[in-house]
Amino acid sequence: MAVGDKTVLVLVGMTGDGKSTTGNSITDVPNTFVAKNGWQSETRGCSFKDFDIDGTNYRIIDTPGLKDTNLDAEALHERFRGFCDYAPDGVDGFLYVLKKGRFTPETAAAFKAFREACGDAALQHTLILITHAEELEGEDPDDDGGISQKAFRQDVVTDAEKVPSMLECVKSVGVNRIVGVHNKASKRLKKDIRKEIMNVVQEVQISNNGKRYSNEQLKEAEAWRNSIKKGARELEDPDRCRDLLNELSECFHGRKTRDQVEQKMAQLKAVEANFRDIKAKAEAEKKRAEAEGQRADENSKQKEAAEKDKIEAEGKAAEARRSADQAESKAREAQRKADDATAAAQQAAAQQAAPQQQEKPKKQQPRADAGAARGLE
Repeated sequence: MAVGDKTVLVLVGMTGDGKSTTGNSITDVPNTFVAKNGWQSETRGCSFKDFDIDGTNYRIIDTPGLKDTNLDAEALHERFRGFCDYAPDGVDGFLYVLKKGRFTPETAAAFKAFREACGDAALQHTLILITHAEELEGEDPDDDGGISQKAFRQDVVTDAEKVPSMLECVKSVGVNRIVGVHNKASKRLKKDIRKEIMNVVQEVQISNNGKRYSNEQLKEAEAWRNSIKKGARELEDPDRCRDLLNELSECFHGRKTRDQVEQKMAQLKAVEANFRDIKAKAEAEKKRAEAEGQRADENSKQKEAAEKDKIEAEGKAAEARRSADQAESKAREAQRKADDATAAAQQAAAQQAAPQQQEKPKKQQPRADAGAARGLE
């Protein structure tokens, strides 16, 4: 028979609360699911059993305890969601098993873990089975001396009103979906309890118009987890990445809600965006400073080059002035030498002309005397 033709039930609960034992009572087959007292879960993965009651076919699937001490949150989540392999057409009812007694913070956390793993849609298909409900059985197992399921539910509500986390758990599922379970009761009472569970399962099916909790809804819950993981991987800072993954782990353990995880992710992303903005501004400032430094360096080099050119020009100008002064000095020297030579030539000429002027009158004197003589004659 195909799974789709069966009513599919999934056992969920904390390790040690009687989940697997309750599964055995429902199937009425001893050791269908291995149960073990203590904190270590015997259910290492999901397992199932097909059975029928009065012609109605069922499949019941047992899941690992939500507080398995040997598994981390991620491994436990993967094993827990493995029930979908045995329920490809969806789930008619989640049987959430609680142990009667003190509703501890750990108990509340485990229920939140279930809620976060499967999403709020799962609550529309959930029953709460409370084990160790010994008051259902009277002093004589053969009579009806115990309290009724209705009275048991009222007692649970009365107790829950004193514990806010328990009251929230009860209200999220519904009072009429609570069933007391006594796994050590007489065979007759066990049969009555099993019938009560199946009646409530039928009421759940009717209230949902026969629509099952689908694997698509489980996939949506998984997609949400993957989106948080993706957000964590996108965080550049390893510490912030670890913080977000730890927040996700806290969510699976029921200590944080989806909203709190999403708020944490938004907060970390805002911090990271602010950090990136500061980093970008610092980088831009660094580039600007480097550019200014480069420009200053270029200006300095240009100034040094200009100064060097100026010094070289001044040196060349000084050299030109020195060359001009030397040329002028040489010209003056040449002029002086020329003047000296001219003067010397003039002096020599003068000296040469002086004796000749002295000799010329002496030679003319006799002619004068002779003229005079001829005049006398």
